[in-house]
Amino acid sequence: MAADEITPGTVRIQAFNLFLETGETVVEDFDLQFRELDAIHADLESASFTVEAVYGDWNRTLFQEDASLMVFVATAR
Repeated sequence: MAADEITPGTVRIQAFNLFLETGETVVEDFDLQFRELDAIHADLESASFTVEAVYGDWNRTLFQEDASLMVFVATAR
C-alpha cells in the first residue's frame, strides 16, 4: 500500500492485492478526504439531515477537537 497527500486534507491511497491462486495483482487507487466538523455538519444539514450528536469514537464518547474519529448520528428530515 502507498499513500500520498495530494492536496491539503486529501490523501491518495494505492492498494495492491495479490491473488495467490492465479498470480494476478489488482491495483486500486482511491482518495480519502479529511474534513472539518463544521463542513460535514453543514453538508448533512444541506442534504436534509438533522445532526443529533457527534461522538469521538464508537463508544459514544463526546467529540473533542483532538479526537481521531468523528461519528455522526443524523436523521433524515
